[in-house]
Amino acid sequence: MSEIKCIACGKMYTERGLSRHLKSCKKLKEKYKKGSEQTYYKINIYNNLGYGYSLYIDIKANATLGDLDRFLRDIWLESYDHCSEFEFKDRRYPMYESIYSESGIDKKLGKVLEVKDKFKYEYDFGTPTVLHCKVIDAVKGADRENIIEILARNEEHVYKCEECDKEATHVLEDWSPEFYCEDHLENSDEYYLPIVNSPRMGVCGYFGPEEQYKDIVSWGKSKKIKK
Repeated sequence: MSEIKCIACGKMYTERGLSRHLKSCKKLKEKYKKGSEQTYYKINIYNNLGYGYSLYIDIKANATLGDLDRFLRDIWLESYDHCSEFEFKDRRYPMYESIYSESGIDKKLGKVLEVKDKFKYEYDFGTPTVLHCKVIDAVKGADRENIIEILARNEEHVYKCEECDKEATHVLEDWSPEFYCEDHLENSDEYYLPIVNSPRMGVCGYFGPEEQYKDIVSWGKSKKIKK
């Protein structure tokens, strides 16, 4: 089972162990104890495919579904500005205007989330990337400028070339599990995409996040506003 590093304290944990750890991490508690005017949700976001991609974040309760959507696009998904939506057990919130359902772009998280809630997010309805989300905790803390902070993220996966033992650098587009090194891309008529640390890898021309979103630990700026 792969391990994930807590960014606050630097220790490695299994997925299950990390969820427990983030509720008691002393380094994290030091961040939150400086005030109590803001509520933060700790959310695990992951895919269910064979290649495990996982994020643990905390996000302001007065942030919106639109904020979370934009964050996921920036760090993991965006290619060609596809449509997306969140799905809760009793309703869907599209991230676009629709005559069939209410747009959730401006819906505050504090109005739709509770601890232990599970919900889904889907990006691109043609070649979809589906993410699963679970609220693992909610804590009070001092308000801050960043809307989201990344608490943990899976380490980059290493793949071997199909033709040799070298580390692969590219994947065949549209999620064929075929990986190749630079030497074996020559004279190929196939279309390859770079290997990136994202569940969108290999899908619909995704080359990874823009440079400004690579290796970030916080995202978004907001004014200090009331809930």
